[in-house]
Amino acid sequence: AALDTLNELAAALGNDPNFATTMLNALGGKQPLDNTLTNLSGKDVAGLLAYLCLGETINRAADALQKSQNGADIPDKPRFVQNIGLKETLNPTKRVSIGNIGTGVFDGSTPCINIGDSDSGFIGSADGVLDIYCNGAKVGYINGNGLHMLTDIHFDNARMTTNGDIFSSVWGDNWLSIWITNQLNTRGTIDWINSELAIRDNNINTRATIDYVNQTFARKNTGSIQDWGWILDDSTGFIMQWGTLGNSNGTYNFPRAFPVGCFAVFVTNTNAQGTQVDNAFGYPVSNSQFFAATKSSAIANMVNNFPVAWFAIGR
Repeated sequence: AALDTLNELAAALGNDPNFATTMLNALGGKQPLDNTLTNLSGKDVAGLLAYLCLGETINRAADALQKSQNGADIPDKPRFVQNIGLKETLNPTKRVSIGNIGTGVFDGSTPCINIGDSDSGFIGSADGVLDIYCNGAKVGYINGNGLHMLTDIHFDNARMTTNGDIFSSVWGDNWLSIWITNQLNTRGTIDWINSELAIRDNNINTRATIDYVNQTFARKNTGSIQDWGWILDDSTGFIMQWGTLGNSNGTYNFPRAFPVGCFAVFVTNTNAQGTQVDNAFGYPVSNSQFFAATKSSAIANMVNNFPVAWFAIGR
């Protein structure tokens, strides 16, 4: 039986007479067994992680940000911004700095955005007002009424100033105000305008002044045509005045005063007189008053008060 067994082993091994050598060569390509599998045998997950030194790795993985969240799972976003150095550059409650951190009016005390350098950009100075700054200087602002510029507005080589004047090649590479003056007259005086008016209307002399009109046309008379009235010859200044008195023998006011003086007062009876020849007479008292009365020829120094009409002339 033992021999049969050996025969069976030899047959199983292929009847290899060099079995020992073959086995040694085969085993030479294998790693010797150690106790690793023995140590892993029977351990739970925690034990396996501890043996493989993967505990800290697993803990960090559990607290890691997920790529698919795109930053939405950052627990403390303000501190994250601070930690990456953007606290002063990006703070919507104070300012936004694109480039250098803002200084001066862009220090964050007022909501602002500075762009490029530290003192150029926009400042929200009031409700609905956006100030525009360049190099620390306010150059304009925007509000509900539109854009307001405090300096010139440039359009390529043309520009408009804050007083409304315009500089452009259209105006001969000059200011519009100067161009208009040059078009009117090189001296910019009224003489040129007068000469142009004379060309357009030959009825007005070359000076086109009120003197020509006064010398050529008579002034219109004025007056008050009533029973107690006057008329003024505006060309000469002479004034004629007239009226009637129901009772004479007194001082009376002219309808209007004579600016220069009264030359004479003429008086005559109207509808009654005394039994004798009755002489009506009168004379100026001042530029605004005259005397009128009647006098009996029969009784010496008898002055009556019969009704009279009067006429005065003066300037």
